[in-house]
Amino acid sequence: SGEYEYAIAVIGDPQYATHSYPEAIRAAYTWLAENKDEKNIQYVIGLGDLTDQCQTREWIEAISALEILEDAGLYYSVVRGNHDSAGNYKNWFSYEKYGSTADGCLKETMLNTYHKVKVKGVKYLFLNLDLIASDSTLDWANEVIAAHSDYNVIITTHIYMGQSGKTFNDTQGSDLSRYGMLNYPDVIWDRVVSQHSNISMVLCGHAPTDNIVVNQRQGV
Repeated sequence: SGEYEYAIAVIGDPQYATHSYPEAIRAAYTWLAENKDEKNIQYVIGLGDLTDQCQTREWIEAISALEILEDAGLYYSVVRGNHDSAGNYKNWFSYEKYGSTADGCLKETMLNTYHKVKVKGVKYLFLNLDLIASDSTLDWANEVIAAHSDYNVIITTHIYMGQSGKTFNDTQGSDLSRYGMLNYPDVIWDRVVSQHSNISMVLCGHAPTDNIVVNQRQGV
């Protein structure tokens, strides 16, 4: 991609690799660890669906892969996908074990977290939202963003934008209610993302596509 000051890496949904090709997910994280200095990788973002069928062996593979980043001293974040049940996610990413790795959490779980990172004088706040976005979750997100107005905010959540580049809503036949979603992505845009000028990006997974889909919108 040419010359750049630093890099932030993004890992899409690794669910099929975790389930059927664990050597592939280990290879991806090993590459990030080994190229940390050469590529100047400052942070690694995960987009959810760490597992495919929420099996114990899949969680073991996923956690082992992430430990490769930890051993290399790479900061990273993860979010829960619809293939990762809330119970299993909170068990494998327990607040007791990982709470100290975040700068803030909602209700003492790792389902909604944020990390603050400063790179070459630029301040980033990585806000990681669970796919079950309740009203209280959105209120918390607004409070966190407003309290860090001098940070560049990057939001990560599993379900947000589809292959068309538009945020999901409850009229698209996507039936997101089957995942227990309380506020659809259109509502998240209206109530959170569009309201803050310091949000620079929202990253999501879930919708499979052969291309990186990008859409730019102007908020309030």
